[in-house]
Amino acid sequence: MANKKAISRGAAVCNHQIGTNRTVLRGRIRAALRCERFVLLVASILLVHTAEVMAQNREGDFTISPFFGGQMSIFVGDVHLDGDYKWGLRAGYNVTPNWSSEFVYGANVTVHDPGDVRCTIHQYGGDVLYNFQPEKRFVPFLAAGFGVFDVDFEKGYNGRTAGYFNSGAGVKYSLTHWVALRADVRHTILLDNGDNLFEATLGLHFQFGRR
Repeated sequence: MANKKAISRGAAVCNHQIGTNRTVLRGRIRAALRCERFVLLVASILLVHTAEVMAQNREGDFTISPFFGGQMSIFVGDVHLDGDYKWGLRAGYNVTPNWSSEFVYGANVTVHDPGDVRCTIHQYGGDVLYNFQPEKRFVPFLAAGFGVFDVDFEKGYNGRTAGYFNSGAGVKYSLTHWVALRADVRHTILLDNGDNLFEATLGLHFQFGRR
């Protein structure tokens, strides 16, 4: 009889502990779910706020865009400048959210054919950009402008300066309110002899000014 009572008391204690553990477990699950909901809510608010901040090509802001890529001659004969790496910097101003202007400097170390004479091409120019959907993070744009190429040869040739007209397109993808990824393509026509150049570049786009 005593053994039965002990067994009953033990079972009761065990059931009480199991019930207590279940209650604690339920409480912990509820707390974890509340914490998870709170974290998701905060993350959602931050994402919305960040998207609103990033999604702006702001009027009145200044921009700086370092770039790196390649430039090559196309549709040319035996006398031409070879294609090679190109790097440079664009500095601009957002006249309106849609319209921007930029000054461009680029450099390209390559060779002149025939003769494989090494030379450096310096680009000085200005472009006008039209930005589509400037309120978004992903901003495609069209570009066109004029400028000059100044070619310095190491030997055998006199220096050469030629005006150009270029046109092209690109995209900017905002990472924060002040920095974006940027990609550009350009088709350039030299005004002295009609030679054609093609370039493609990648870089960063920094925007600063009023917010």
